[in-house]
Amino acid sequence: MSPALLNNPGPLMLGGKPASTAVYDVIPLASDLVDHLSRANPTLTSLQTEAVRRELIAVIVQGLQVGIQLLDHRKLPTDQELDGIHTMTVQQALKGVPLSAILNLTNEGISTFRTLILSRADAEDSANLGDLNEFLFALAQRLHSFISISYLSALPAGSQLGEYSAGALVKAMLDGDDPTQLALQMGVELAPRYLVLRLLVNLPPIRPGARNGNHQRIQAYRDLSVAQSKIAAHFGSALLEAPAPQRGLVLIEGTPDWGTVCEVIQRARATVGVEITAIAENAAVRDIAAAQATTHELAQLVRRLRLPARSYRMEDSRSSINSLGVAQAATA
Repeated sequence: MSPALLNNPGPLMLGGKPASTAVYDVIPLASDLVDHLSRANPTLTSLQTEAVRRELIAVIVQGLQVGIQLLDHRKLPTDQELDGIHTMTVQQALKGVPLSAILNLTNEGISTFRTLILSRADAEDSANLGDLNEFLFALAQRLHSFISISYLSALPAGSQLGEYSAGALVKAMLDGDDPTQLALQMGVELAPRYLVLRLLVNLPPIRPGARNGNHQRIQAYRDLSVAQSKIAAHFGSALLEAPAPQRGLVLIEGTPDWGTVCEVIQRARATVGVEITAIAENAAVRDIAAAQATTHELAQLVRRLRLPARSYRMEDSRSSINSLGVAQAATA
């Protein structure tokens, strides 16, 4: 940022008043920003708890406060002045909130900050609008750099970004490892039971003359991602998504009503426009690894026998699917 801007005494003025007067009510503004981004971002929604929400609001409040300081005193924040943001960024990293979600909140905060300030400007303020943009660009750079460094400092030495996240917790559960310690470190409260839900989309037949089915598989993965996002948006913080390569596998907290699950899958199917097969089994945390293996085996059987695309629950469907398999094998 230009030294002349920093050295010019007095607050930045718009509409005859300090520009910062438009954003003094920081707590309601921060709350509205978190709620807005949570509705628009399925990843953040799936991680959302009241405790996480309060902490994210506190991060935005401090960001708004340093923005007010910049406008009033023409001073970028020091590391010490951002110490609270550092602490809360580390907390969110340990809870598995993605860095991208925190940076998106930062961007939303700066964008809304700018919009509110501009609402006070009038025709005589054109000379100050360029200064405002330069101030906010400098602030965005400062916060992005500081938050990213703070987030990465929370990861265990030698780990990759994303290893220490909600995906790592789900992977531990699927691998049959005890997830208790990792859940405590992340501040996540495990449910006693989860519905292990595996989703499949029907692959279209390979066109005559096509060399391979790569295009069809890529499209299927895209459809699966969209369907999974729709389901995540419905179940919110009660849903955990498995990391790659377990595409289409989610864990839903507790024992959700099966009819509701089927309705949500139907809506996802209508959105993507392809047939979706869902296979589910309810299991205690210690049995999740076995349940995911069972749903995988049944998925292979459904695909091999070309059974109808619908929602199968293990306790209802195991015997009927097996009998269908025997009947089709005998007919072949």
